[in-house]
Amino acid sequence: MMAPHPNLVISLVTWNSARDLPACLAAIQAQTFQNFQLVIVDNASTDGTQQLATSNWQRAFHSAIAGSQRPEARGVHVIQNAVNRGYAGAHNQAIRWAREHGAEFVLVLNPDVVLAPDAIASMIGAMEQHPRAASIGIPLLRSDGTIDSLGLAIGWGGRFYERGVGEEYKVAPRQGSGTTNEQVLGISGACAMYRLAALEDVAYDTATGRQYFDERFFAYKEDIDLALRFRVRKWEAWLTHRSHAQHGRAVADASRGVVALQYRGRAQRSPQRSYLSYRNHLYILKKHWRSIPASSITIILYELGKVVYALIREPRLLKAWKEFINFRVS
Repeated sequence: MMAPHPNLVISLVTWNSARDLPACLAAIQAQTFQNFQLVIVDNASTDGTQQLATSNWQRAFHSAIAGSQRPEARGVHVIQNAVNRGYAGAHNQAIRWAREHGAEFVLVLNPDVVLAPDAIASMIGAMEQHPRAASIGIPLLRSDGTIDSLGLAIGWGGRFYERGVGEEYKVAPRQGSGTTNEQVLGISGACAMYRLAALEDVAYDTATGRQYFDERFFAYKEDIDLALRFRVRKWEAWLTHRSHAQHGRAVADASRGVVALQYRGRAQRSPQRSYLSYRNHLYILKKHWRSIPASSITIILYELGKVVYALIREPRLLKAWKEFINFRVS
């Protein structure tokens, strides 16, 4: 039975995720930290994701109990959406559920992430170590062991990126600190633990309910928006190297802004992903212009360069400017 007040709610959002779910759920079940409730929010999948999630979760519990690895049984709470509400809308549903059930933390998770057994325990420990931490992350690695993300960062021209992409991963405590935690701008939304108190501090109410992630983004870069809202309110983001997870990201973005790598990354994206990513970047500029830690001149120059690129290579992206103009900062 689920504890009346789980310390942690895991928010797992799925959309046609049947291929990735078994490994993801098995890794959740194998966690050393067990005071959690799993909430799966399915965005109108058509590949049997919901049924697969429920059957795999229950099978894992029966196996664990038979092997005397887990003395308790825990169910899974499934929220089935009739339409695809996107990353932001679906995770907001789970976060509201977590708040109503007294959780202290929420772990938002992509179904293509496979956690190491001590991943959740490590993130909880870092939360306790850093009381002003709004978010905690762990290194996300690719299947070949190279880095997928070491948290969010900002580069020249206000370009946000995932730290360390493609580099060899080496655990290196900060010099003289005696810790394997490091402060970062934000945490990748593929696997991020949030403190409910911090989420409540930056949330806002709308006609459709309380929002933590901005649902106007739908998908992509809403984790950056949330990180900047935390930053304005003096909350912190930390990456702990005490554990890790594997992330099967379909498309890896370039991390250093090398033109050839950027073109290669964009060429692999779907048109919809490219459009949402570009539009949402414009939304971030409009929402956070005064607080983005970058020079206004470099931001303008970088955006002009992207407009030139869109005119030559992807003119469909320019439609995002119409949405940008109509976008209201709340």
